[in-house]
Amino acid sequence: MRFLVGTAVANLRRQKRRNLLTGLMIFLGAFNMVLSFSYGQSVERALTNGAVKGLTGHLQIRPYSEGKIEVMYLETDGKFLAATGRLQELLLTHPATAAVTPRLTFWGILAAENAETGVAMAAVAPATDPLVFSGLKVTKGNFLTRRDGLLLSESTARTLGVKPGDELLLLTQTPDEYLNGINLVVEGLVKAEGISLFVDYFAYMDIAAARDLLYLPEDSSSFLAVSLVPGVKEKTAAAAYRSLTAREGWRLRVDPWRDVAGIINGVIMAAKFLPGAGLGVILLVIAAGIANALLISLLERTKEIGTLLALGTKRREVLGLILLETGVLSGIAAGLGVLAGGAVVFWLSRVGVPAPVEAMEFAFGGSRLYFVFSLPVLALSFAAILLFSLTVAFFPARRAAALTPVEALREE
Repeated sequence: MRFLVGTAVANLRRQKRRNLLTGLMIFLGAFNMVLSFSYGQSVERALTNGAVKGLTGHLQIRPYSEGKIEVMYLETDGKFLAATGRLQELLLTHPATAAVTPRLTFWGILAAENAETGVAMAAVAPATDPLVFSGLKVTKGNFLTRRDGLLLSESTARTLGVKPGDELLLLTQTPDEYLNGINLVVEGLVKAEGISLFVDYFAYMDIAAARDLLYLPEDSSSFLAVSLVPGVKEKTAAAAYRSLTAREGWRLRVDPWRDVAGIINGVIMAAKFLPGAGLGVILLVIAAGIANALLISLLERTKEIGTLLALGTKRREVLGLILLETGVLSGIAAGLGVLAGGAVVFWLSRVGVPAPVEAMEFAFGGSRLYFVFSLPVLALSFAAILLFSLTVAFFPARRAAALTPVEALREE
């Protein structure tokens, strides 16, 4: 074993230029892998926080149905939760619950003096909604302080040409298919960092006023949104809530946020995995570079390999020698790449990357993207690059080890 290690180190020293180029490719592969994994995690965390705190909550509880629910389309079978207050009190007894708030959603038309637009209305409870939807921030004016108050996104306010203090008419169809309307006063403009593109379609009003508008009972809602205590898994909590409410005679549907997020969840998954496509291209280039460098090296050392075989060195030892050389080179280069990538990620986790234009705020999940620094990511990147390099090297190494001494010594 000592002989093989000594030979491997000697061979690495002898081919400095080629090994330097190969090591540089491995270094860049490890560096990019750390950045890609960290970027994917960072974007997923930022967009997930934006969706949960700005639009869905961790869980949504509504009357039982078999149909698909998607929060962006306000899909419903026409059923409403009754005795919402009593259900809130029950859920708050569970240790996984941080906060609960009712929401009533419906489609409407907002009309100003010279413009109108269709909107998705979210009627909220002003006292409890900010506890669940803490990502919904007021950028101008105030949160709902009056029964006839209204919150608009900045883009909707621009479309209608209104500002806080202006009055709008809301028209909608009741569940009984009557047309009804109400005058509302714009109290503030809101924004949900990271998912403003989706929140722009919503306007917010007081749930008590919305119940009167729709001719609904005083304690009804479309669903309850739940915020969970940190560390609690959505699926675990959903199962616990189903059991808890069933024991009290409720037949409800409890959905983790991903099950109702629809297109938002798809966007988050795409943003997470797109960096992997670029990383795959980089790994293909690295694979070609390693294979090319190794093949040239083996062709130059064919007679040397033949001499080792003629002296009684076993084929598996020749294979092990070549893989050892690759492993040592890959280990050093990947280690340096991971350290450099980790240092950059650690720095970016503190200062963040500012979105160069407003459109990039959605991809970044906010005005700045703070990278996630994770030791498991560093370890995974190092192990993945090392294994990848050895896998690429295995096939030409096996071919070299399969030569007979006579064939190897005859090579020119």
